[in-house]
Amino acid sequence: MQTNRLKHAKDVSNLLKILSTPRRLLLVCLLMNSERCVNELMDELGTSLGNISQHINVLEKAGIIKKRREGIFIFCSIADPKIKKLIKTLHELYCPRLF
Repeated sequence: MQTNRLKHAKDVSNLLKILSTPRRLLLVCLLMNSERCVNELMDELGTSLGNISQHINVLEKAGIIKKRREGIFIFCSIADPKIKKLIKTLHELYCPRLF
């Protein structure tokens, strides 16, 4: 029982570490309502393709977002509905004017 709790706590801690990077958190926020093209995300975050790709790869590896290719374009969306709940709760607590 204790081992399961510790594993669960470690999993949640790792998720929070991944989302603790401002660009990654903002990237996930931008995906809250719809799938977005990487180029569009790059423009909105004001960063390079290399930088956004690194963040997307970390988020994808963690199962937070998923990617799909359409021709030369890559689209991202949130993969786990629990992430949407988490981000919505954070918005309600810390950014009430945005909702």
